[in-house]
Amino acid sequence: EIIGMALLFGALQLILSMILNIVNCIKMREFFEAIFGARGVAGLIFYISGVYIAYNIIISGFNLGVAASSSLLPFTAVVIGVMLLIPLTFILKGIMTKHSEYMIHGVIEILELIIEYPANSLSYIRLAAFALAHEAFGILAEALAEFLGYAPSIIFSNILVLMIEGFAVGIQALRLTYYEFSTKFFKGEGILFEPITVPVSTKTS
Repeated sequence: EIIGMALLFGALQLILSMILNIVNCIKMREFFEAIFGARGVAGLIFYISGVYIAYNIIISGFNLGVAASSSLLPFTAVVIGVMLLIPLTFILKGIMTKHSEYMIHGVIEILELIIEYPANSLSYIRLAAFALAHEAFGILAEALAEFLGYAPSIIFSNILVLMIEGFAVGIQALRLTYYEFSTKFFKGEGILFEPITVPVSTKTS
């Protein structure tokens, strides 16, 4: 259940990141990327369908044949269709604009769908791992109570947990936020940040 909750949270956060990317692309008038990009509408449809198929495969005892069942066949068709649609649209755009980089970009987009999204989703399992580690620290506190006394062990174990978990979880939370989440929509472009400055007079009396 803990792993399931961690994966669900990860899926929802990744869906949110793709929605933010679509909004950004529309604001920047990059409509092709917003629709056909791996982080656009096509990628969003692919990811949601893929998550639903993966969920049904897991609850069926990892029976891959479930993906071809009558209830999941439309979702499987959508996944395969998007995997073909994205590279073909980029190749077509490359031919029409006579820019070969679009063809290469199409290959990169399909690799992102197949490799990056599953890897990003599985990265959220670390949330469940730290939840289990927290429980292990609780068991350690009870064990120390027999030697140090209840009150000292509770104080010591909580300080220890805050130091270790705060450091480890903080690093992993930053990684999930900046890599799995923010890289889906963040672009190092836009308006240059210029902080407010106060002119300093150098005149001497």
